[in-house]
Amino acid sequence: MRKYFLLSAVALMVATNVNAESYVQGSITAEARLVSATGLDCSDLNFGTIVTKANRTQVSRVITDLDTNEFTGDIIDVINPGYGAYCQIDGSDATPSFETQRIMLYHESGSGYVNLKIETGADYYLRGELSIPQTAPDGLYTGTVTVVATY
Repeated sequence: MRKYFLLSAVALMVATNVNAESYVQGSITAEARLVSATGLDCSDLNFGTIVTKANRTQVSRVITDLDTNEFTGDIIDVINPGYGAYCQIDGSDATPSFETQRIMLYHESGSGYVNLKIETGADYYLRGELSIPQTAPDGLYTGTVTVVATY
């Protein structure tokens, strides 16, 4: 009987040790570095007046950069095209590199939109690509975006 009692006691001790938790502690170091952004002066990104077919059947695109003004889809012509947005870093002649951004430009009445993709272009220019859905109504589309550049 003593044998079974001792075995039971040992079994209980082993079983309770299995469920025991161990705790540890330590420390970490957290670090953050803040920097102030330098000023960036950019001209407007103007795609000009885009002339399209009356009954558009596909998404159309206009691309503008330093020496480029291309269009595809149901676009017939681009009148007074722009050539990208020229950007200069305050107090520096370094060439900026921009983060790619995508925004929507909204119709003046709020009834439609077009998609704009902005990215690094040639030299000091921002390259813009405008995607025009076939359902976009005629009119003026505008929007504002904060651009971030590294140099």
